Amino acid sequence: MALSMAERQAITREMARRYAKVAKKQRGLMLDELCALSGYNRSYAARLLRERARGSPPAQRRRRRPRTYDRELLLPLRKLWATLGAPCGKRLAPVMATTLAALERHGELELDEEQRGKLCAMSAATIDRFLAGERRRLRLRGRTMTKPGTLLKSQIPVRTFTEWDHGKPGFLEVDLVAHEGGDPRGPVRLGASAPPM
Repeated sequence: MALSMAERQAITREMARRYAKVAKKQRGLMLDELCALSGYNRSYAARLLRERARGSPPAQRRRRRPRTYDRELLLPLRKLWATLGAPCGKRLAPVMATTLAALERHGELELDEEQRGKLCAMSAATIDRFLAGERRRLRLRGRTMTKPGTLLKSQIPVRTFTEWDHGKPGFLEVDLVAHEGGDPRGPVRLGASAPPM
């Protein structure tokens, strides 16, 4: 019968008290015993005993790197992304410097040296992370805006192996396809508010 987690932890705690005080040969025997009782892997059991013998394991703190790109870069990045037709980060990163230069030359963007440097150094993955919200907002929700009707479905005859009687009139169900790209309001420009429906 397998031990419960609480029983395994109690055995490990008890063995850890003795583990720090015994010689190396006895430690090996204790490890074998713990592995046989608990079913732990030998290296995992040794690590558990060492940590418990020292006391509680040190708290694992995740080091946070300072943020390289702040939210102030989102507006120029969005403008550049929309100008190029919303490409993915892998396509946008290589042309970032030349497109920024063109937009600045034509007065569409005003960037300082630090912002320009950060945008040009941005990786494709970072670009995709920054623009994830915009992509979600513009994603197509469906190919058609119509919903299939349930009223006629049970009344429409289904063609089987026999021929239909074409002389007898029947019902017809038509599905319409909307060509507005998933948004019935029409094209929406970035930063512009959509007209009310």
